[in-house]
Amino acid sequence: MKTRIPLLCSALILAALLLLGGYCFGQNYVAKANEELYGTWIMVKGDFPKMINLPGKREQFFSVDASTPSQELAVEIENKWTDSDGNVFFQDFCNVRKFQNV
Repeated sequence: MKTRIPLLCSALILAALLLLGGYCFGQNYVAKANEELYGTWIMVKGDFPKMINLPGKREQFFSVDASTPSQELAVEIENKWTDSDGNVFFQDFCNVRKFQNV
């Protein structure tokens, strides 16, 4: 009986971790080919005033006039939602593939 309790507790903890891991890591958003995020964005403030978002890729530029990106990133959209005002938000995960210090 004494050996069954730790074994049962271990099994319950393992099941809880598997369920939690599946919930946290198994719900990636499947991006469409025409997401609102895709296109060229010009920002007034920020480190990169120009960004080009493409499926799976983002190019960031140190100036609006630049034709060569300062940074290239691999991008995965993890989540997308719309608030009550109709604003669309994206949560993404980025890995820097190339950085050029100008």
